[in-house]
Amino acid sequence: MRWWWPAKQQQIITAPPPAPPPASWVREVLGQVSWLPRAYAEWWRRLLRESPEHVAVETLLIIFVVFLLFGWRKKKEAAPLSEQEIEELCAEWEPEPLVPLLKKKTTAVVTAYGPGAVAIDGRTLLNFGALDCLGMSLEPRLKEAATAALRKYGCGSCGPRGFYGSIDLHVELEKKVAAFFGAEKAIAFSDASSCATSTVAAFAKRGDLLLVDFGVSEPLQTGCVLSRAQVVVFRDADELERTMISIERDDFAKKRTPGSQRRFVVCEAISRDFGTVAPLSRIVDLKNKFGYRLILDESLTFATTGATGRGIKEELGLPSDAVEITTIDLGPALGSVGGICVGTKEVIDHQRLSGAGYCFSAAAPPFVSAAAMAALDIVPERLPRLRENVKFLHDQLSSVAGLSKLSAYPSPVIFLANPNKPLRTIVDVLKTKGFALALAHDNNLKSLLPPRSPAIRVAISARHSKPQLTSLSDFLLKIQP
Repeated sequence: MRWWWPAKQQQIITAPPPAPPPASWVREVLGQVSWLPRAYAEWWRRLLRESPEHVAVETLLIIFVVFLLFGWRKKKEAAPLSEQEIEELCAEWEPEPLVPLLKKKTTAVVTAYGPGAVAIDGRTLLNFGALDCLGMSLEPRLKEAATAALRKYGCGSCGPRGFYGSIDLHVELEKKVAAFFGAEKAIAFSDASSCATSTVAAFAKRGDLLLVDFGVSEPLQTGCVLSRAQVVVFRDADELERTMISIERDDFAKKRTPGSQRRFVVCEAISRDFGTVAPLSRIVDLKNKFGYRLILDESLTFATTGATGRGIKEELGLPSDAVEITTIDLGPALGSVGGICVGTKEVIDHQRLSGAGYCFSAAAPPFVSAAAMAALDIVPERLPRLRENVKFLHDQLSSVAGLSKLSAYPSPVIFLANPNKPLRTIVDVLKTKGFALALAHDNNLKSLLPPRSPAIRVAISARHSKPQLTSLSDFLLKIQP
């Protein structure tokens, strides 16, 4: 039997509230604090005597803070919109689409590539858009050389050329290209654009003068901008001569010697954006007469122009030392990657320490240099066919109805332009006929030169046959003005 005992009641005892502090203690605290205003006032008067300008600045700051806290006028609330205004705003509002609208100009997807042909969106077209002048992009001998170098050296070179990035293949390529051009030395860059850009910026600095051809491509323009030199644009040899004469007169008026300023002429042997051929003979005469140096880009003439492919100088019968600085893109002719600058020993050695693209960029993969050297050996057997194709298509397209041919022989690229014709439509129509062409136009980057009209670009290759060239020219000649 369980016994239940009543729970013991707990007694809660609360402490009495603390007694309020005595009045004497409050008076004591107030007495200790009362000295602060007097001490601050005394400090202020002493500061006023010793440094009145400090007091004036602090006073102005205090007044400004008080004004910000209490004197700043509150912005009046806007009046509420009426019902009619709300209806008008709702009627004018157009919401953004949930997804971007499909543009008429779409990007083509290249799914396959073959000798002289390309498959775009599953359809095989004759390739007149890629810069593959000698058809090296699918050459088996280049693949074999690249594979052998890849197995021996691996993929990368592990650093810039000056920091353990140089490999014997890089040096061999430089020697081979220098010997090909008959130059003293050459320097190889991992990227063709950085080759042109850093070459200009390595020699021209703030205070120098650059006379730049209107048709130069974006890498040379970037080099001119990075150099911070004064840039004067010329359109032809006559304007170049007038500019040089004007500068000479200005030197005489200001009693300035030409040697006090480094001066360069910058141009392309064949313009990438127009296909025009530079009047190199006259440019060389002018730069020698007025004391300028010439920076020449031979990306489209290297291994494509001249009896043996040695460029525009060989085509025009000029000596190899007629140009001080020459830059080259290994892509259009050799089907490789990278750029090379050739010149005298002083020109090349200067860039090994002052060329940003050489000093601060990783060296090119060794297999790329191996492929370029293999392609250079194949140039003699491909060059005659390319020159025949270039001459044939230039003759065929000498007069295209409604389109003006900007290019001239021996350019392997032909530009057809007309600002009043829908060139994009012409390119799309030619695509339906089995031809892949490119539409050249200005990029969205800030350009050093004025904007240019778009043009149809026809790239000629040694892989093209005469029937293919004839078929393209027939379709272009049928275009109505």
